[in-house]
Amino acid sequence: MIERDKKQYIKEIRSMFPFYGKYEKRFIADLECDIVNFINEHSSCNIDDIREYFGEPNEIIKTYLSNIDSDDLYRKISKSKHIKICISLCVCAFIITCTIAVSFLYQSYMEGKAAYIDREVTTIQEK
Repeated sequence: MIERDKKQYIKEIRSMFPFYGKYEKRFIADLECDIVNFINEHSSCNIDDIREYFGEPNEIIKTYLSNIDSDDLYRKISKSKHIKICISLCVCAFIITCTIAVSFLYQSYMEGKAAYIDREVTTIQEK
């Protein structure tokens, strides 16, 4: 039960990062190690004890971000923002391309359907 709560707590913290690089991975790994040590020392602890000892996820993120150099923080957030914009543009371009391709295929289908001549086969038999 506590293992699931620990994973949920770590997941909450990780999801609050505005970016996630190697330093953040190391921070999360160190924090997870500290939580495991805390659980081993306090065998009857629960998630409330962990939150009380380590703090709420938003407090942890605030502390972490306040300890980062402001230039590095700006650069990482800017890079993250540019990546999100590029991905959004690529997804939009893909959707537009697919829409155009489907409309051309549908138009070709409709033209082919209109151009098809119904034929009636007549067989002549001798008596």
